[in-house]
Amino acid sequence: MTILDVLDEVSRQYDVDSYTIVRCLKRAVRDELGLGEVFDNYKDGKLDFYEVFVDRNNRQKQRRVKITQKRLNYVRDRLYRYIIEENTQERLEAIKGTLENDKVVRGKIVSKTDYGLEVSTRYGKAFAPMNLLNPKELEEGRYKIGIDLNFHIHKLGIKKNKINIVLDRVSKFLTEHIIKEVLGNRYTIYTMQRMFGKRIKIYIDREPSQEERELLSMSLDEKVKFKLM
Repeated sequence: MTILDVLDEVSRQYDVDSYTIVRCLKRAVRDELGLGEVFDNYKDGKLDFYEVFVDRNNRQKQRRVKITQKRLNYVRDRLYRYIIEENTQERLEAIKGTLENDKVVRGKIVSKTDYGLEVSTRYGKAFAPMNLLNPKELEEGRYKIGIDLNFHIHKLGIKKNKINIVLDRVSKFLTEHIIKEVLGNRYTIYTMQRMFGKRIKIYIDREPSQEERELLSMSLDEKVKFKLM
């Protein structure tokens, strides 16, 4: 196996541009062999790496990096880890770029555990822990497998080289999202006070219609009171 074989193998398995692969490969070579600055040189169908170093006379020089077959296997394994890290980071940035300001996402409950809900979203698998679920909805057994609900993304990051999405059903942003779905953008909402499962008080610029009141109360499953400001 040669360096180019490793590159070819990775490029066939991952949808990553060649620049990114070579950059990760240089990093893998540097870290695995404990080198300083490393640069690559492709010539006559062969890819070599060189280390930049300072000799005992304080002069900057370069030397070709020799990689044994055993070392190449270690470099290959490290390269795969770095490519996965790069891919995961790119996916994370892509998700952040498509999120709405309120970070509300639609999700389907696919399984339940003693700790929370496993949810399938457009961004992949997510988890909604018990302590971030609406207590009344939990008590009434509304979180059934197969049901679709809006969730708020409580936390978004990377854990063990995988996208980690934590959801909730108690965020103020989710409450505002539900209110806007019912009332639209015709009203100005200044603030709100909500006691989950019991009532919500909404400070608003004008009185909604009776139909809107009833629909919002049904959507939140709570008594709704409006306070004009």
